[in-house]
Amino acid sequence: MRDWVGLALRSVLKSGTRSPSFAFSSLPQHGGNVGGFVSNGSELNLPLIDGEVCLGACNAVLVSRNGRQKGLLVCTTWRLTFVSETGVDEDIQFSHDIPLLTILLLSCVNTYPVSSQFFLNITTKDFRQKQFEISSLPFVELIRNRFQSQPVVIYHNPKPEGVSEALHCDKQILEDFSRIGVLHGNPIATNSNGNGEPDIRWRISQANLNHQLCHSYSQHIAVPQAVDDDTLKVVAEYRSRGRIPILCWLHPVTRVAVCRSAQPLTGLAGRTSEPDLKLLNAISATSGQPLTVVDARSQLAALGNKLLGKGFQIGSGDIKVCFQDIPNIHAARTAFLALHELVASGKPPESVISTLAWFQYMRLILLGARKVVETVTQQKGCVLVHCSDGWDRTSQLCALSLLMMDRSYRTIDGFEVLIRKEWISAGHKFKSRCDHFGDRSQPAHEFSPIFLQFIDCVWQLMMQNPTQFQFNDHLLVYLLDALYSCQFSDFLAENDQERVKKGLRHFPSVWKQINAEKDLYVSHAYIPTDDVLVCDMSALQFWADYYLRHEKC
Repeated sequence: MRDWVGLALRSVLKSGTRSPSFAFSSLPQHGGNVGGFVSNGSELNLPLIDGEVCLGACNAVLVSRNGRQKGLLVCTTWRLTFVSETGVDEDIQFSHDIPLLTILLLSCVNTYPVSSQFFLNITTKDFRQKQFEISSLPFVELIRNRFQSQPVVIYHNPKPEGVSEALHCDKQILEDFSRIGVLHGNPIATNSNGNGEPDIRWRISQANLNHQLCHSYSQHIAVPQAVDDDTLKVVAEYRSRGRIPILCWLHPVTRVAVCRSAQPLTGLAGRTSEPDLKLLNAISATSGQPLTVVDARSQLAALGNKLLGKGFQIGSGDIKVCFQDIPNIHAARTAFLALHELVASGKPPESVISTLAWFQYMRLILLGARKVVETVTQQKGCVLVHCSDGWDRTSQLCALSLLMMDRSYRTIDGFEVLIRKEWISAGHKFKSRCDHFGDRSQPAHEFSPIFLQFIDCVWQLMMQNPTQFQFNDHLLVYLLDALYSCQFSDFLAENDQERVKKGLRHFPSVWKQINAEKDLYVSHAYIPTDDVLVCDMSALQFWADYYLRHEKC
């Protein structure tokens, strides 16, 4: 099957190429190193992205199930790449290009105790297992130093693009609020709900301008009109990380709200907050029904947080609490590594899908999203979603439930808005969760495939509702490639404030590249309707086109 995602990524490489071709030639032996080594690879004529620098190369043998291939292993400021002396087609060559920050684990061992031969073993976050036999110790040290202490981010275009790209995300979020009927600025503004009338019960607050209320939220947050900004400041002291309840979405007909937050800081004493209750009551008052709090954690985990001075919502006549039992980031990481081992073993994962923790956790995530959907569409009650800090499982549940209820988010443009609004601007810790800049001797404590879980859940919905998505699964794979390769600015920071301070919002977004090649990602089966998506939890599939795409390379 043709790797359209690889083709799309290669078009990025080609557009920034400085050298037209790369002709293979083995390196001479010198310096006492059997395999040869060059410390300056400029003479290799390797095609490079703008800003990428070749650091060195050595003769190598790629060892795989398909046998042994001789070639050159090249290290640049951005990637490792292997070029076979016999040549390979472009799809296989794509698999041999390994961005340094895609590497999950790297080890180098002697083939024999007194041998000058080394096995370089590479495990990547995108399910590649590579083993190279090399005999150049300087090259081993080059890779080790580059990998462990000198990560470099290379963008497709490393030059800032000015304020237009920086403002684009804010503009999209405000336009989406306008689309669902939230007022911004002047109450006579053209913002309207699905019936063409503005919903005066919600407003865009100014409380988080310059991130003064919560550094991990967007500067543009929507809250009930009945709660003023001074009250929001008090509520922030009662919510973990200052992540107060804010609006995600309004139903176009019933005007029922989906909101998100972090856990309340109740502590062992069961502390309450009148301003916090005022905000929750203002949310539920917009529907006239009790507020349902969908807590992504198990009740036991929530009790554990309470012992640490945090806690969970106390149920009452006006508030119902539903725990979803979704495991935390550490359990997700363990499930990811187990799936990785299974893929590496060559055993068919489809045969053990029901026993894998990865799929058990996905079922719980999708069940949690379904709980939100059923509460909004059937019970017509408002929902507040949170986990511990409100930036991992909360992002999964909010984004999936909105995707299931609102067909706008199932278009290419709408999916971009959804990811910007519920992931990037809502404070998902991409830098930590992807382990972009951590200690690479082992998977970092904060590393966890939360966004991958979400994308896999989207793929499950796509497989079960094939006519309801404007985009195909190639878009999902491309996003995951961008997530780990660090070619674009979208997934590099912890939150919006860090993005602003480091100037990342001025650099190109992955969506600019996607929109430039939109035809690659359009589904020809798309027949849009307003139907709410369904998901049969017993029919989850193994996503072979992603997890196994590098197996034959």
